[in-house]
Amino acid sequence: MKKILLYVSIPILLISFAHQSYSQCGTCSNCVSIQGQKLKYQGADFFPKALNFGVEVSYWQNGLYQGYHLGPNHSYFVNDNVNNPNTDANCVCGGTNDPSWCLNQIQAELNQISSMGFNAIRLVGLGAHGGPEPPGTDPDNFGTKLFLSASYYNPAQTGFCDEGAQDYELVLTNPSVMNQYFSWVENVLQMATNAQPNPLKVILLTGGGRVEGVRDAQYTAYGQKYQEFLNQLSCELAGNSALLAYDLYNEPSDGGQSAITGPKSTICSMVSGWYSTIKQNDPNHLVTIGLFGSGDVLSWDPGIIKVDFISFHIYSNLNGIYNNNTNYNNALQRSYSEFKWIEDNIRIPWIIGETGISARPEPDPEGNPSCDYESFANQQTQFHQTLLKTRDCGGQGYSWWDYHDVFYDNLCAGSGNFFGLIGRTLNSNKQLTFVTNEFTNFNPITIDFNNCPFPSNYYNPFNYITYNYSGTVKDQNNQVVKGAMIVGWDANWMNPRGTFSKPDGTFTLSSNVAMDKMFISAIDADIYRIWSGLPANIGTVTINYGGAGYNNPDKQINNVTVNNGGTYNLEAYNSITVNTMTINSGGNSVLRAGYNVKLVPGFKASYGSNFVGTLSTFNSSCTINARLVEPQVIHNGVPIPNHSGKSNPAFPAAPSNPLSDFGLKISPNPNQGNFTLNFTALTDDPVQVEIYDLYGKLVYSDYISVQQNQSYDLDVELKNKESMTYLIKITDFKLLNETKKVMVIK
Repeated sequence: MKKILLYVSIPILLISFAHQSYSQCGTCSNCVSIQGQKLKYQGADFFPKALNFGVEVSYWQNGLYQGYHLGPNHSYFVNDNVNNPNTDANCVCGGTNDPSWCLNQIQAELNQISSMGFNAIRLVGLGAHGGPEPPGTDPDNFGTKLFLSASYYNPAQTGFCDEGAQDYELVLTNPSVMNQYFSWVENVLQMATNAQPNPLKVILLTGGGRVEGVRDAQYTAYGQKYQEFLNQLSCELAGNSALLAYDLYNEPSDGGQSAITGPKSTICSMVSGWYSTIKQNDPNHLVTIGLFGSGDVLSWDPGIIKVDFISFHIYSNLNGIYNNNTNYNNALQRSYSEFKWIEDNIRIPWIIGETGISARPEPDPEGNPSCDYESFANQQTQFHQTLLKTRDCGGQGYSWWDYHDVFYDNLCAGSGNFFGLIGRTLNSNKQLTFVTNEFTNFNPITIDFNNCPFPSNYYNPFNYITYNYSGTVKDQNNQVVKGAMIVGWDANWMNPRGTFSKPDGTFTLSSNVAMDKMFISAIDADIYRIWSGLPANIGTVTINYGGAGYNNPDKQINNVTVNNGGTYNLEAYNSITVNTMTINSGGNSVLRAGYNVKLVPGFKASYGSNFVGTLSTFNSSCTINARLVEPQVIHNGVPIPNHSGKSNPAFPAAPSNPLSDFGLKISPNPNQGNFTLNFTALTDDPVQVEIYDLYGKLVYSDYISVQQNQSYDLDVELKNKESMTYLIKITDFKLLNETKKVMVIK
């Protein structure tokens, strides 16, 4: 166990520690892993309940403590009534001017986070950055150096804390700087492990703005220099069990954050290089990236970026109305559309990496009713509703922004100041008990399948009616595209408006201002662009799938036999057709495809074999997601649902001589979403009933204790579900597995 370094008071360039060479990277034997769609820790499901927590490196220009020091974000300590945080002496470790107190305060705050019921933090403030070089020059010049932002403290000057002081930024990849950087990161990881009453896992944000744009004579391609930084960092942290995941980039599609916005293949290959570099040194830790969601399809496409799981940042935009419950509820409803889009489109595990809402006391202390923040009650509503929505829409973790109120700007303009669960001063009146109560009552396993419905405002979130632009989206095979992202702008690239294509490929983009430009894309598809003169009737547009590229999209299996102890695995981008294949008892086979796996009568999986036929992600140069064109595993002409988002069970082994079936009956069929299932149990083993939509999504699940030869009726209500044919699967997990269709018409 590494001892925590309390503080370093000598200048950074004099510090030199010995660290491992790349060939001596450690191994983590107690890390969080992914199995199927679930995060696992020590053999059990692990649902990260995380809080974004900020730390900061600052340079102190005073005798005894001159040098670089680590502490909490300095604006955590600024008084509420100060208009310029840089002039408040409290910004320096609460006014103590003592660097050892700074580090001890990090430990105290991690203890508080743990006591609130969180089991993880997302650590911000120690990520690399790129930027204009020298400062103040062309903002499109991303420089030749990666740097770590640092603030500057000089008690002899009026400005105590100069946040992001350019002259004191630390150049990463410099060996002496990297040694100290490693110590800072490892100190926080150790403090997270030491947190009381329970240790905390850490998602480490490694990349801030424009990291991929930094290039020099040695590293000329986008992202190469950042990749070398990740190479060093991942080797250093490979054996650290406190680390949950590397978070590669924070919101790269946000304006000004990213040095590149496309093409998708460039971004895809670049991120794949970052991922592979980390995994070569550190195969046991996870990798994620912080994206907004559907809007990223136009560049940083979440469906093809190669990571272990995606961290989505979803906020309820309030349009600057203070404490207006009607406005807040509308904003919350709009955020639900993003949850639904993620559930329907993302095929790898995902968490909410950021969500939150800015809240201040009532009435507003500064008398600014137009400020963009809400009441404490609405902040608690945001926490409660988005936590449940994450679980019920298939998310595997949740992270709130932010731990503490901050001070980025003046009180009104800086509405982002008040996202914290804890106020900057003791009289903020923010209540922490609601968080503890939320987690006490929260069960990540008990999923409410009715809590991720199709929102009524999904295609027109603001209910605009003044301007409407309609068309149809198809792919290169003339097939309609569901879930394509359509974004429009006015003539000045302002007032963006968005919608999605419907199941029949049609769309209508509605706006309160005239649109002039439009971009259309879908996961793993290129972008259709209208640069100006957008007509009201757009007609049919064609987007081409396969933007990430994958050869051999369709494969066949002929004359394959898998014996006891043998393994046969195959992947295909579109489909796999199994013509003749026998898997004997003890044999193993995994077939994965993006569209369908067809098991024709020549396929046989004996009782005792392990066969998985799945429609899930696989890796080529990037992560490829199953396309939403009714993907199916088809056994002898009968569709067998294989879903992702809630779990990813194996396709059950088919017994050579099954005893019988359940005699499953559905009444009425068709129906309007309410029906009864009747079946007979042939064993005493518990029965599981699952219902899937035609896109492979699990929409209903129930376990039933039964007695052999007894008949059972199960009343089912598919609330808030679309009209379509659903697949009902009933199994006893041993011999019996029956599937039938039910048609819901509303």
